[in-house]
Amino acid sequence: MCVVVAGLSAVVVGLSAVVVGLSAVVVGLSAVVVGLSAVVVGLCAVVVGLCAVVVGLCAVAVGLCAVVVGLCAVAVGLCVVVAELCVVVAGLCAVVAGLCAVARRFAGFSL
Repeated sequence: MCVVVAGLSAVVVGLSAVVVGLSAVVVGLSAVVVGLSAVVVGLCAVVVGLCAVVVGLCAVAVGLCAVVVGLCAVAVGLCVVVAELCVVVAGLCAVVAGLCAVARRFAGFSL
């Protein structure tokens, strides 16, 4: 009878150890799931950061394009100014030529 009781006690102790071991396995698996979740969150943060870098680079490219367009507008404006100055110079030359013609006309008359 003592042997049976001792055997049953050993069975109960063994089953308790199995339950404790299974509980430890569950805790370990939970830790693995938490770790994997942290890895996924970290990867998502990396992706978001890379997207932010791409958006920033696109903003820089747009800004550079705006600068180039502005410089082209300045160049066109300068060309227009030069063309207008040429018109002014041509007008002044016409005025001088007219004055010269008038002076020659009067120079031909003796007072």
